[in-house]
Amino acid sequence: MTTIVRFLFFPRGNSVNLTVPTSHTFGQIKQDLINEQVKELEGIANGNQFKLIYSGRVIDDDDQISTKFTPDQLNNGDGPITIHVMKNRTPSKPTIPATLPSPTIAEESNNVNSSSAVEEPVDIHYHGMFWGDDDAELFEKLFAKEKGHDGLIGMEKALKFLQTYWMWMSRRNLQDRTKPFPTEQVVDIRRKYIGDVDRITTEQFLKLFFLFDHPSSDHSCADGDKDRVKEAVIRLHESLETGIDFQEQTFDRLFSGMIHDRDGRISCQGLDLLLYLYAAHATHPSLFSNPHNLTSSTSS
Repeated sequence: MTTIVRFLFFPRGNSVNLTVPTSHTFGQIKQDLINEQVKELEGIANGNQFKLIYSGRVIDDDDQISTKFTPDQLNNGDGPITIHVMKNRTPSKPTIPATLPSPTIAEESNNVNSSSAVEEPVDIHYHGMFWGDDDAELFEKLFAKEKGHDGLIGMEKALKFLQTYWMWMSRRNLQDRTKPFPTEQVVDIRRKYIGDVDRITTEQFLKLFFLFDHPSSDHSCADGDKDRVKEAVIRLHESLETGIDFQEQTFDRLFSGMIHDRDGRISCQGLDLLLYLYAAHATHPSLFSNPHNLTSSTSS
């Protein structure tokens, strides 16, 4: 039996689909990737030089693909299985976060959502999504075009943007073409993180954009208590090379704006979102220079 796996490469978000035997271990799948001679792995001689990451965790080379995924996933019921590929870091310079595509602004972009990593310790998830200069430029253009005098963007326009993005992904076979736009998920995100408003801030828009097609679990994360999340965010901050100190107030505000369980832990989804938003704030504070473009914790 075989299954189709979509490999998403750091840092540029390029991808390649491979049909692999389900009896293969991930060590063998790494060799399959090397044998494909994809440009993202130029100079890679063996599988020890890069990691495969799924659902926020590094996959062990000895794991077998047939035991890692459900029968429906192996049958590609929701499209190809997506696994992220990240080269091991060199000690001299950390990886700088990459970009997201914007179908209405940069149709030529071939970048896609991809998980980012904080420093490695194996007991910390590889949570988050890459954020970079191109992201900021794209969203600055969007808001410059669509925002009103109040610095906000209409929810209707934001939803049209998401629908365009969804079609963009489908046209490029980055998702199952038959899969409908996730209307129910968008409604749920608005209920949990935004509220019943007609106009939204930059930060609220980023929440909506990040989450509407994001697969992370909304169940409580094992690393979701505030101290562990703060540790992960500090490591992320160090990798961003902003030249400024860790922004504790921004972290506190973002953490309080996530959904918490009775023990105060946030979900894996919330951790992904928090790291994404923190990276945006730390690297491109001008996006949020208008006080209207911050989201108070009470709005979540």
